[in-house]
Amino acid sequence: MASAWGVECGRKTVNPPLIGFDESERFLFRLLLSLILTFFLLIFSSQNMHDVEVRFVFGEPVEMPLILALAGAFIGGFGIATFSFLVQSAASRKKDVDEF
Repeated sequence: MASAWGVECGRKTVNPPLIGFDESERFLFRLLLSLILTFFLLIFSSQNMHDVEVRFVFGEPVEMPLILALAGAFIGGFGIATFSFLVQSAASRKKDVDEF
């Protein structure tokens, strides 16, 4: 099965090599790429610091920076997706046990 990071061979995932680079150069490339993405994330968050009004179902509206509202939506979506994955994997595991 192929994944975003490599090809799974049995239990071991083999990452395709960056052609022409050794292990230390690949590490530096990934580090540099991570630093660039972090820099762009910091720029994005600093540009979106104006306040927005968030209205929940109950209670008064709350004013917060836009980046906090976006981060809360992202974290909430990630939590729901993780919970859904755990429920589905537990159900499939139970189904596999029941078949034996």
